[in-house]
Amino acid sequence: MIKPKVPFEFDEKESLVRIPVNATYHSNMRSPSWAFGTRESADYAIRCLGSPAEEDHRIGRKILERLLALQTTDPTDLHYGIWGWYAEEPPREMSPADWNWADFIGIRLLQILHDYSDRLSSDLAQRTRMAAGHAAWAIFRRNVGPGYTNICAMGAVVCLVAGEMFADARLFDYGLRRLRNLRSAFEFHGGFAEYNSPTYTIVLIEELERLLHLAKCPEACDHAIDLLSFVWQLIAEQFHPGTGQWGGPQSRSYQDWLDVEKVKFLEARLGEPLAVQPLIANADDHVEMGFPYSCPESIRGRFFQLPDASGQHRHIWTKQTNWIPDKISTTWFSGEATLGSMNEECMWDQRRVVLGYWVSPRQAFSRVRLRVLHNGHDFVSARVRNIQDNSRILTGFNFAAGEGDYHPNLDRPPSGTFLTWDLRIRYEVEGPEAEVRELAADLFELSAGSFKIILRTGSLRFDGKIVDGWKMDHEGALVWLEGVFYSGPERPFNPQTFGECTTAVALELLPIGQELSQAPMEEAECGDERVFRCHLKPVMEVRIPRSAPQFV
Repeated sequence: MIKPKVPFEFDEKESLVRIPVNATYHSNMRSPSWAFGTRESADYAIRCLGSPAEEDHRIGRKILERLLALQTTDPTDLHYGIWGWYAEEPPREMSPADWNWADFIGIRLLQILHDYSDRLSSDLAQRTRMAAGHAAWAIFRRNVGPGYTNICAMGAVVCLVAGEMFADARLFDYGLRRLRNLRSAFEFHGGFAEYNSPTYTIVLIEELERLLHLAKCPEACDHAIDLLSFVWQLIAEQFHPGTGQWGGPQSRSYQDWLDVEKVKFLEARLGEPLAVQPLIANADDHVEMGFPYSCPESIRGRFFQLPDASGQHRHIWTKQTNWIPDKISTTWFSGEATLGSMNEECMWDQRRVVLGYWVSPRQAFSRVRLRVLHNGHDFVSARVRNIQDNSRILTGFNFAAGEGDYHPNLDRPPSGTFLTWDLRIRYEVEGPEAEVRELAADLFELSAGSFKIILRTGSLRFDGKIVDGWKMDHEGALVWLEGVFYSGPERPFNPQTFGECTTAVALELLPIGQELSQAPMEEAECGDERVFRCHLKPVMEVRIPRSAPQFV
């Protein structure tokens, strides 16, 4: 019998795969607990139906039967065509439901129909076709555009393949048009809105590869092949061979290090192993490979060697539209280290707005990351502006009105007011023999292995008043410097009505033995902005609105 991947477990009675709960929004279920995952069960059903053993086929059919029963199929229902993340929590009980599950489950049902319909009874195959159709029409109704990169692609594949499979011209035409729109958006912008995301760039590759496996339409396949080449080029330009890490900045990531699945996914398409990884030791060897198409030969060499000994790469991911400015990443590379930043961004927990890695002798890896914490969790309403020159970044901080707490839009307070007992920025370094120390007033060092992070801090202002809030701490291999805007009794915090809440920090990534330059931080009011200037070479300057920008 084929086993689910570790640590998942198949439950014969429930006919589903039990998984650890890992939810911060959408679901009301919380860790530590276990639940029956719908997407993971669909993946396991595909593996079982692809096995040569009849017993595995039986399990695959049982799972499929249960999944079909869990879909909302009433076309008048708000949640038509979708599933819950967990069998224990149907869509109507989520907060709110995740409409992406029409895409994630629908594409897997279409793969089962394409690859293994001969292992289903005629009745089960017909009900699976109906379920895939419900999912496709839910996707049609929602009509996600190219700004939601991976879901735009996945939904296009679901509708196009369902249209081909069920001879439904309307679904097919819609799926093809959506794929054309995704390609046109990329050609206009030169990147994707979900920029440089290890998680969702891999999802995008998987779904383009799945299109090539499932679809017949020559135009759709041509679009998929071209988009795959574009995507591989973007990954290669951000990849750091010395550490084997996906360089920053990153729009959507759930971990600070590449995990075993992502590494093996890349290695399967590159044809050789990447550098040793911190999260690879003792990892489960089984990883779903999908339908791997090799990385283009003209690109793959960049994953193993930098084009120059050191250098800086800038990329425009999306061009300015209406009031939204260009999204521009800057990433510096040397043989041993990389450091990247995004020019302007919110501080959602999935963002890696300032992110760096380095390797020391004996394959010891370290990383640096910037966070802004509200009541102990990453705060979406915090905003930063980054000015980067090679291995130096000057970051200005303030807070926006009209955004959420945990999530950009799912938990916006109706009044715009948060209840706050703690608000702080954090620069953290993780690595061997990590240390943090104060070198002088407003000058700090965080070190690990062969490199150090030098931080020059500006004044912290909270509600228009300067606060003395720079604090150091450590836990195990993690050290950090925090700028504490506020810590105390719970109080209302509305960025729109509050006084000025700003600061700035200049970061340098240097080899341990390199001496520091004299680079004082200056600041001044300039109309509605606060200007921070750090006298590095070259001099770096960032301007931050003194009042909260509006993002509604």
